[in-house]
Amino acid sequence: RRVPGRRATKEEICSVHTAPYYRLIEDTQYRSAGRSRLRSSIQQNIHLDEEKDTYINDYSFDAACLSTGGLLQVAERVVDGRLKNGFAIIRPPGHHAENCKAMGFCLFNHVAICAQMLLQRYPEDVKKIMIVDWDVHHGNGTEKTFEADP
Repeated sequence: RRVPGRRATKEEICSVHTAPYYRLIEDTQYRSAGRSRLRSSIQQNIHLDEEKDTYINDYSFDAACLSTGGLLQVAERVVDGRLKNGFAIIRPPGHHAENCKAMGFCLFNHVAICAQMLLQRYPEDVKKIMIVDWDVHHGNGTEKTFEADP
C-alpha cells in the first residue's frame, strides 16, 4: 500500500541539522532565479561540499524535504500500528549529511531525522532504534548524529 508523502517541516529537519544549514539548503531553490542569498562561490558552482560531489538545482530543497517527510510518514504509520512494516524509496540519499554539511550526494540525513522524531514523538513506544546502513561505505553523517547517544 502506498503512503502519501509530505514535506518535512523545518522543525523536523532542524532536529538533526542546524538552522543556518537548513537556510543554506532552502536557499538553493532560488539559485537560477538570481534571488539566492548563497555565497557567490556556491552560485558559480553547483555543488555544496569540498569533495564537489553534492550537486544542487532549483528542486534539490523540495526533493530533500519530500524525502524526509515521506520517510516520516511511513515510519509513523508503522509505530502507530496502521502499517505492519514499511519501506521508503527516497532520493537524494541522506547518510552522509552531517548537521551542518552536505556530503556524498546527501543534503538532509533522512534516517537520523526520522529516528530523532520517533524518539521524541513516541517516547512510550520507541525506546531504541537500530539503524542498519547497508551501503557499500560508511554512513558518517548518521554516525556523527548519534555517536554521543549509543
